[in-house]
Amino acid sequence: MQTHLRYWTVSYRTRPGTRTGKPLTSPATVRRHHAAMTAQGRTDVTLTEHVMTKTDSPITVADLPGPGEPTPLPPLPATAHEVRRYFRCENYGPPALPTGDHVRSFLSWVADVRERHTAGARRSGSSSYPDPATLRVRDVRVVVSQRQITPDQLPA
Repeated sequence: MQTHLRYWTVSYRTRPGTRTGKPLTSPATVRRHHAAMTAQGRTDVTLTEHVMTKTDSPITVADLPGPGEPTPLPPLPATAHEVRRYFRCENYGPPALPTGDHVRSFLSWVADVRERHTAGARRSGSSSYPDPATLRVRDVRVVVSQRQITPDQLPA
């Protein structure tokens, strides 16, 4: 699954340096903010478009980086300035596990906690810990690209 997030920032020069405003997601707001900074006499007002592409695909535990190995980053496309990669378990656990070791450790922890709580669950009839064998591991890759644009290049 691939998702795209597009947002913009407006930057301008101040006496101590350059100031960049918070990310804006509405083209109309970006136009107003850019016009306001220009009308206030700010110098070097620039508009930057950022596009974050997130690819989330299944991966088996066997295909994770080996014990002690760092997570290899995907290649950096020519238009990108940042690339990230991490893993996660679908619908359960922390939002990001940085290495294969972290994934294996998390799955081991889930198995251990599930085992310790199984006896109580048998008595009460419920368990809030999933079977680690049913958790689907996801490989998440994030690429962030940016480019300088003018206000007339903003979408309508």
